[in-house]
Amino acid sequence: MTAREFILSFPYCTPGIGDVTFDLADGTDSMHRFVYHTEGSFFNVGRAHRDALVKAHGRLDPLIGDIIRDEMSTNWWRHLLSSIPLAWCGMWAGRMWGLLLVPLFVCACIRAIREDRPLLLLYAAPAVAMLGLHAAVANHYTRYNLILIGPLVAGAAWIISTWLSNSWSDSNGRP
Repeated sequence: MTAREFILSFPYCTPGIGDVTFDLADGTDSMHRFVYHTEGSFFNVGRAHRDALVKAHGRLDPLIGDIIRDEMSTNWWRHLLSSIPLAWCGMWAGRMWGLLLVPLFVCACIRAIREDRPLLLLYAAPAVAMLGLHAAVANHYTRYNLILIGPLVAGAAWIISTWLSNSWSDSNGRP
């Protein structure tokens, strides 16, 4: 991933911004490598490398451990940096609703930590782990992170219900 792709991936993957600014369907613009079916995409480059290894060695299973170890020993920091925008791209399950749900979920997580109420964090842990795993294997499509919808909605509901409860109490003169 180039530095330009890294920077542009954030607006590209943000619902409502990327839809208007970039060519999400055909990938004919600066972000064509994020569209799996375009020439030179991350998916096609990885698949071509995999197919070449299978053709040369018959099977990939015996080789994969050494390949990962060699790559991570030299380029771990590039892999980690590339995973950040891929996680950003994958976290918008719910598309436009994500623009509301994700910030409210972050607020709910902060509140859960401050109030020492870890249940939401425990509930969200598998979903966040899957988001990280999918980003690590360069799978940035939201359809693989639908598991996020439950924790996002639960966190948003907690924050919204608190706001409504507080505003109702304030309007009725209750402390």
